[in-house]
Amino acid sequence: MTEEAAWDKLELARDLRDRGDYAAAVVLYQEAMTVFTAVSGADSLGVANSYQGIGNVYQAQGQYTEALEYHQTGLAITIWVLGHDHVNVAISYNNIGGVYQAQGQYVEALESHQESLAITIRVLGHDHADVAGSYNNIGMVYQAQGQYVEALEYHQKSLAINIRVLGHDHGDVAGSYNNIGMVYSVQGKYAEALEYYQKDLAIIIRVLGHDHVDVAGSYNNIGNIYKKQGQLAEALEYHQKSLAIRIRVLGHDHVDVAMPYNNIGEVYRAQGQYTKALEYCQKSLAIRIRVLGHDHVDVAISYHNIGIVYQAQGQYAEALESHQKGLAIRIRVLGNENVDVANSYYNMACAYASWDRLLCHDVLLKAEQTTCLHLAVTRQHIQTDSDLDSVRDLDWFNELLLRVYPSTDDDSGGGGEEEDDEEETDAEEQS
Repeated sequence: MTEEAAWDKLELARDLRDRGDYAAAVVLYQEAMTVFTAVSGADSLGVANSYQGIGNVYQAQGQYTEALEYHQTGLAITIWVLGHDHVNVAISYNNIGGVYQAQGQYVEALESHQESLAITIRVLGHDHADVAGSYNNIGMVYQAQGQYVEALEYHQKSLAINIRVLGHDHGDVAGSYNNIGMVYSVQGKYAEALEYYQKDLAIIIRVLGHDHVDVAGSYNNIGNIYKKQGQLAEALEYHQKSLAIRIRVLGHDHVDVAMPYNNIGEVYRAQGQYTKALEYCQKSLAIRIRVLGHDHVDVAISYHNIGIVYQAQGQYAEALESHQKGLAIRIRVLGNENVDVANSYYNMACAYASWDRLLCHDVLLKAEQTTCLHLAVTRQHIQTDSDLDSVRDLDWFNELLLRVYPSTDDDSGGGGEEEDDEEETDAEEQS
């Protein structure tokens, strides 16, 4: 096989990865790496790209330790071949930052994305779409940390550059609108979020047409806003639109089809239609296990959502079983010090509160000990969550509130409910 054919294999491998065929993608990446090594040596750009590609596959599968190892090897080779100040090096730092963010290691994620930004500005100047991508990624990290003012600032910088460089009708401009909408959503500013999501949707339809997965993503986000506003009929309509597009474009057994199934289940749960809610959440779970395997953070989300439905039905044993499965996956994949692990403990505490207040106490203490409970659940949510009514007046509960949320200011953000929420538009990644 020639080196040119190996580069073609990289493109095909990326397509397979995007379609969710991870095993076949890894095989092609490895075959391409073998050719590049034989033709150009182990320290060649083709080998670096192959490592990056395999890293992206591992990241998609939730295997973050392996993903980080491959991305760091790819980075080292890329620096050796091209020097430090090159756009490919910036992309490598971007990919490493994405893995760190998925692991909840926000300090490391921010460092990697800032290094990517610095290189990109030195090489390409300030007014370039890749610089906008870096601003976008830094905004994502700030949002994950609950620093919404900073997140909004960086997403608006990204939007301004994208409009200047690309014009108003471009997918990257739509992505910036989407991400600003996400920040407004977690702040509880639903009117503003809806406005930006609708701008995103209008551009995506003009640029890509109606039958595109990005249009499905926009429908998903608008549906989530309607759900948060209590407009459940509208939420269901938009999530069903999202599901229909994804099935037409991707087929039934694709990991991205699992999301609208989950979110339709969430709307049915909010409507009190628990049988339908369970049916759709279980469809989501089944797809995720088939495509991603059992140890993936998205599988954990599905288990928690099923647990929340059982909890609403008063089936506490079944709820706890599902929550425990979700917690176990998150600890294995993410470690104990992670915001999603804190959220898992919180979901279990809500289930225990209805029938064993002592166990509720013990599990909330474990959530507190992750040091991430304040990011997983806001004070407003934990103070008003009806699942915790039985423990709200107990001294230990109010002492925990004071420890976790010492400030008296109101805060905003997500609650303990598990959703496949708004879809992020991430910046570029290397093949």
